[in-house]
Amino acid sequence: MDVGFEIQMENMFHTAYFVVKKEKSFSDFPDLVELNRRTGSNMPKSYLSDKACARFIVDIYDGEMEKLLADLKKARFISIMIDGATDEGNLENENIYIKFFDKEKGVVQSFFGIEDVKHANADGIIAAVDSVFQQAGLENWRDCVVFLCADGAAVNMGRKNGVAAKLKENIEHLLAIHCVAHRLELGMVDSIKDDAQLKKLQEVLQFLYQQYHYSPKALRELRMLAQALEEKVLKPTNLRGARWLPYIHKATKILCTSYAVFVAHFEDQISPERTPQPSAAVLGRAKNILKYLKCHKNVQFMHFMCDTLDLLKTMSLQFQQNDTRYQTLITHIESRLGDLSTQSLVAKFHALDHHNWPSGEDFILHGQQDVEALCRHYQAILQREGTSSSEVMAEYRLYKVWAKNRKGPLRETLQEILQRDDLMKKYKGLSILAQINLTMAISTAACERGFSCMKRVKNDWRSSLATSQLNRLMFLSIEGPSLETFDAKRAVLRWWGSGPRSRKPGFTSRVNQPTEDEMEEELIELE
Repeated sequence: MDVGFEIQMENMFHTAYFVVKKEKSFSDFPDLVELNRRTGSNMPKSYLSDKACARFIVDIYDGEMEKLLADLKKARFISIMIDGATDEGNLENENIYIKFFDKEKGVVQSFFGIEDVKHANADGIIAAVDSVFQQAGLENWRDCVVFLCADGAAVNMGRKNGVAAKLKENIEHLLAIHCVAHRLELGMVDSIKDDAQLKKLQEVLQFLYQQYHYSPKALRELRMLAQALEEKVLKPTNLRGARWLPYIHKATKILCTSYAVFVAHFEDQISPERTPQPSAAVLGRAKNILKYLKCHKNVQFMHFMCDTLDLLKTMSLQFQQNDTRYQTLITHIESRLGDLSTQSLVAKFHALDHHNWPSGEDFILHGQQDVEALCRHYQAILQREGTSSSEVMAEYRLYKVWAKNRKGPLRETLQEILQRDDLMKKYKGLSILAQINLTMAISTAACERGFSCMKRVKNDWRSSLATSQLNRLMFLSIEGPSLETFDAKRAVLRWWGSGPRSRKPGFTSRVNQPTEDEMEEELIELE
């Protein structure tokens, strides 16, 4: 390939990558190429179509996916996170993320693929997951899976016919974890059902959203009043969202911060001097809300819930439980987190955490029963890796002596073992449990963010986008390198060596340039 033409094609690939990274339509590609040419960039005179852009994306995706697969194939264990949603084309899709440990990069969590579900049951979801791994060339993925994380839907966590139950038939050591963030919200919803104050607060917040969302006049009056009072006011937000706790936290915080402005606006609405007078329905609702807002007990409860939800929001993001003084709420949350209690197998990994070890005589025997339980559960893996439970127990005693004075978090301690050859040799069996621990996935929040990307990419104007192309666009948008660090040279060389016919960059005649139909045929063959 001519050096000058290679530089031109690299500029074309950079433009195509800009299109996918910014989640724009392929039809913007020709205009962007023309804009680059007008601003002095060296661009070729061929391949100026949306089909050409779609073709370039294939080679860019293959190059970036190849890097991920190279790391993934070296991993001994992986966790899978799954979640389902319907796209704009009315197709049921399963979003799949993976988590594994890499010696050089540490813990890696990545979007792996999206696949349409032929049948919305456990078998259909497993078939979709299997299809994604098969396309990646990982036919034996079941041998490496140690954790499955999903929401609490019956199709995922059903005891008899759920995805987790069916996978456990072939993967005995698989541990299924119900997304912790979902459980926090479900615990909060359960408490609302049982407590009248929480239920009333939710009704007030929802009314405020509807009042100022559907009435531009009311919102304009609220902002004018805030300006007159020299206060700042934000528009009340909706409570409905993929992550319910952050939404209700934000709505409650807005009410507490702009409390004086809301009270003044509702007082103005019921004032007899107001002209024109609002309707009887609006007047009645304003009086009821004002009565609630002026109650001292309700104001205290609002601020208490704002502080409580602030803690729970942090807990939802960091997966750490915080104490609050509201016993009903705590009871329901603890009931939702029951399988992560001290009696669960997942909690037995705490035996590796040197921050939880006691001192004195208790230190010697601490954690031995938990490690023995883990060895029994992962006995098949230990045998496959050429070690035994007795060797792991002996290594655990040495590990306690080595790690007891360490100050860093457990994650750094376990990573040091897995990244140092001398420690890997010393803790050959224990390193298996360490890697499984680092691979553990407890939240599907990444899957939710993946569906947000899906809705941006496959919108109303691109509802017929094929699943294979959607998968490429989502992967590059989520996991692709930044625009500043992307190097198009590798993708250009891959493109040059592929295709059903040889590239002819020297011919500028329209007759010898690839036509729209030829570009589309090439894409179809690649699919």
